[in-house]
Amino acid sequence: RLERESAVERVRSENEIRGQLSQLQSMVEELCRRSPASSRELPEELFHLYTDLIDAELGEEAARDLVEQVRGELAADDLLDDALLETRVARLVESEIRVAGPIRVIPGTRRLVALVGPTGVGKTTTIAKIAALAAFQRSLRVGLITLDTFRIAAVDQLKTYSEIIGVPLRVVNDPQELPAAIESFKDRDLVLIDTAGRNPRELWDDSRLAQFFAESASIKKALVVSATTRPLDLKEIIDRYKVFDPSCLIFTKLDETSAHGSVVGETVRSGLPLAYVTIGQTVPWDIVKPESRQLVDLLIKPGHAGSWNQLVASAHRADPAPAARRSARKQTLPAARRQAH
Repeated sequence: RLERESAVERVRSENEIRGQLSQLQSMVEELCRRSPASSRELPEELFHLYTDLIDAELGEEAARDLVEQVRGELAADDLLDDALLETRVARLVESEIRVAGPIRVIPGTRRLVALVGPTGVGKTTTIAKIAALAAFQRSLRVGLITLDTFRIAAVDQLKTYSEIIGVPLRVVNDPQELPAAIESFKDRDLVLIDTAGRNPRELWDDSRLAQFFAESASIKKALVVSATTRPLDLKEIIDRYKVFDPSCLIFTKLDETSAHGSVVGETVRSGLPLAYVTIGQTVPWDIVKPESRQLVDLLIKPGHAGSWNQLVASAHRADPAPAARRSARKQTLPAARRQAH
């Protein structure tokens, strides 16, 4: 009996191995089929570059175009120089990335910024970070408006942040109430508007809000998306949210993934400049106005601690506040985040 059970187990194990090998072979064949026709003739170094970019989730079309550009610009001997190859790739990618400058605010002239995007990407926390930095670093008069009355405790979360930062909050239950809320902040330098997250396929629910934003040229719209989103889903989200006519992108949760190719790829494909990336949940620290080179390094050096550390360090270097006030904020704002969650 033991021998029969052992034989059955052995057969089951062999079948599983054969199934895995068959699946692996299918994946390789699919990669070859979808690769550029010339990839089968690529030098080994360029083929490795192509597959590395796909592994980093840059996207096959973007990876293919990049490899063909490098192939056309470098001599055969240069392709053997890893450092030169990396430098050339970095330069090509960097030239395609648009990075937005900081939110321009002229004291005494009100600036309106609305954050839109799907549910679960961290819009409320991102608004709190931007508000805190504007109030603490730039001494701006900030006002907050939230339309997110659908999500449980969303209003309480932003209310907690607003009290600690020391800025007023208006709660709006319907887009028709938004003009009055905006008017109540006519003495503010910067007004940040938090919107409710939606399934991108159900944006018809927000048709009135989209129409209001479309008719309000003074409101800058920032599309907030998560870096952890699958590339195909990310592309669909960005395309569907064009109804809001966003002027820039904000990528959240960079710290929750090691593949940042989709951040670079969608920034380039969409043509929208990247305004901020968030690298954690701590308010107000974990938000960065990235440099294009920092994004390139995350793409071509995935998992490289130095690239990530440089991005994190830039967030902390941006704070000119005295050490005492910085220490106080470290204690209060994370506590607010824990309370809000």
